[in-house]
Amino acid sequence: MKEKYTGPKFKTILEKKKLSQNQEIRELIFWCKKFDKLGLTPKEGRWSAGNLSFRKKEGFIITGSSKDMAKINIEGLAFVKKCDSKKKEAHVQGLTLPSSETFLHWFIYKKRKDVKAIFHGHNKKILEKAAKLKIVQTKKEKPYGTIQLAKEVLKVLNKNNFIILKNHGFLSMGKSMKEAGKLAISVFKKCSKA
Repeated sequence: MKEKYTGPKFKTILEKKKLSQNQEIRELIFWCKKFDKLGLTPKEGRWSAGNLSFRKKEGFIITGSSKDMAKINIEGLAFVKKCDSKKKEAHVQGLTLPSSETFLHWFIYKKRKDVKAIFHGHNKKILEKAAKLKIVQTKKEKPYGTIQLAKEVLKVLNKNNFIILKNHGFLSMGKSMKEAGKLAISVFKKCSKA
């Protein structure tokens, strides 16, 4: 099921406010550009497929919707303060709409207090070799950007830090952005050799 991207499937309550530059923001931008170079967030038209985030005490910072990871800057990031799954609303600060997978990140951060970074990417080699390498995979394919997709991931999340979203992409998680990034690169290298 290759669904055409139409943007976020939830309402964003956006407080237009420029985010403050800091070391964590710079590190997230570094990983966005690294994923772009490695082909882990491939181009789909003018933007990249994938989204990266890191946890803050009171929410999380995530890449914006329809952004080019090679050119991303602080204006392309959003601070998600809270999500309401019943109303399908995200309360956000920044100058852009958050990624369409905001609810996926939110559900994982809620379930796994140990996870401080979530990197969601797309790579054909990883999807093709996942079964051979016994990488945990969601049982059912669900549409992007939906609560159903997030709940499908929660079914296999447990303590797994690398998960395949069936016929979609991958999630790499860690106690830091460095850990999440290095895990994704490690799996990518294994899949390239397998």
